[in-house]
Amino acid sequence: MIIAKLKLKYGERLHVHLSAGQEWADAIIPFLDHKPPKYKAHLAKALMGGCESKVHFYLGIVDDSLVAIAMTLERGEIAHLAHVYTDPLHRNRGIAKKLLRQLIDNFEDRGGRLIILGTEPNSVAETMYKKLGFRCLSGNMMLLQVNPLNPFLIEPEHFNEDLFLQ
Repeated sequence: MIIAKLKLKYGERLHVHLSAGQEWADAIIPFLDHKPPKYKAHLAKALMGGCESKVHFYLGIVDDSLVAIAMTLERGEIAHLAHVYTDPLHRNRGIAKKLLRQLIDNFEDRGGRLIILGTEPNSVAETMYKKLGFRCLSGNMMLLQVNPLNPFLIEPEHFNEDLFLQ
């Protein structure tokens, strides 16, 4: 399902698709083939509907090609953001930022309140997440209170990545 059609810096059109993943599996698996085996196994499980968490894939499509992706694993009002990736040939065009803005807005529209993620400290990705409103916690963890006027009480177990990866 297309949730947004957006114009990019150089006039290209970005279509943002929201999917449970199965219908896009043949494109997603090779697109994320660079991931380590642990994450490939998790991705396969998510694509087959084998996760306890609700899975959403946000796909960035330009000229009928998959160029960016982000996935959420959701439990109630909390989402764990994972597998954020933009094809190297399409970087520095604002695609990931636009894709993630749609993800955040869509999650909030569905009642979501907190997004957590892990990323490399002092990385380009961390800088982008900060621009989107995420803030750093300890280690490599970041969070976004989706609606600051309706904050979510954060508990330590919310940062147990394994809980979402089940």
